[in-house]
Amino acid sequence: MNNIKNNISKNFTTVPNALIKDIKLTDRARFLYVYLASKPDNWTFYNKELSKSLKYTIKTLRKHIDEITHSGWVTKIPQSKINGRFTANTYIINFSPDENLPCDPFVDTENKPHDKFSPRKKCVTEKMGKEKKDTLNNKDLHKKVIKQKSNLTKGIKIFK
Repeated sequence: MNNIKNNISKNFTTVPNALIKDIKLTDRARFLYVYLASKPDNWTFYNKELSKSLKYTIKTLRKHIDEITHSGWVTKIPQSKINGRFTANTYIINFSPDENLPCDPFVDTENKPHDKFSPRKKCVTEKMGKEKKDTLNNKDLHKKVIKQKSNLTKGIKIFK
């Protein structure tokens, strides 16, 4: 039998027990969450520096950021364009997983297999512009224009 005595009283970070027990997350994703939670509010970071400090490659860092965002522990507010310049992504660290995550736009999640990182509910969204449009080639367009002109001239009597 083993016992733990906790002597930590300064410079510590509070971590939700549910995160520790979340078996869907990898250990690296949990550590990334803890690392981000240990930083002050409005802390600015760059992926390159963060990957150096965690000793992850940038690809691995992005993978684990995606993992904790798809699991709902972190909410990502994507960058937007203001006055021609892109703003930074904003990450919100949640105390519990956000179960009401929206679906990715333009993704049919009903027909897509759900991976272990995605607790999202099934929803169906459609890509814009998929509806069938009537198209005319040049020959058909020319015929249509001539027909419209002839219909206009039928009602007009020319006086001489």
